[in-house]
Amino acid sequence: MEHFAVPEDEIFTLGIEAFCLFYVHDMTQNDLLRNLGAQSRSVTQLDLWDSENLVGPDSQSGSLVRAGSVAHWAFCFETYGNLGADPGMLTPLSQGTEILSFNYAGTTVIQRWKNGQCVELFEPMTPATLHTYGDKPLWDSTQRYLLEARKQGADMWPISAALAAVHTKVGAPVTVDVIVEPLAAAWIPYVAPRNFVDVLLPPRLYQDPIPREIHKIVDAD
Repeated sequence: MEHFAVPEDEIFTLGIEAFCLFYVHDMTQNDLLRNLGAQSRSVTQLDLWDSENLVGPDSQSGSLVRAGSVAHWAFCFETYGNLGADPGMLTPLSQGTEILSFNYAGTTVIQRWKNGQCVELFEPMTPATLHTYGDKPLWDSTQRYLLEARKQGADMWPISAALAAVHTKVGAPVTVDVIVEPLAAAWIPYVAPRNFVDVLLPPRLYQDPIPREIHKIVDAD
């Protein structure tokens, strides 16, 4: 079967086992790095590969973050950590704004936060994981990409469809060329103990029986 290609496919060919790509609306990259915990004196312009030199002896003791700006969003490409998917970080970081988070680490999880609250969460192609208060733009956009591929008799990676949905919301993609080029980079050591918080998820939208076909989910809206 022919592959339905999108620019987002290339990100998954970099050989990075896990990463988090997240966007914060109406925030500068410098403010994003500061809010994540980076010290201004520790921020330096590095490409994807050279930034690996910032990682401490214990790669589990912090996060490697690289930030930039696109459209009206600051973005962060994070490896060796999960600040961009951690409710303890997303709760304060999303106050007064909106965050789109794509976390690729074994299980791919997409989150949308507004004003300190998770308002949409799901795993691609898994309706049972969709949590929302009703508005679900990232989920709907993901399904439209997958449906368009099927209409063309092509195959599409669900993770690429979900990331393309995030970029549709942002209004401009962060391509693999942007990710590998020099960006403002910093190693952020975790301060022990980390601030874990309990988060009330939105209700699960699809109860049993779960629709089997993607187009049924799309057409139901």
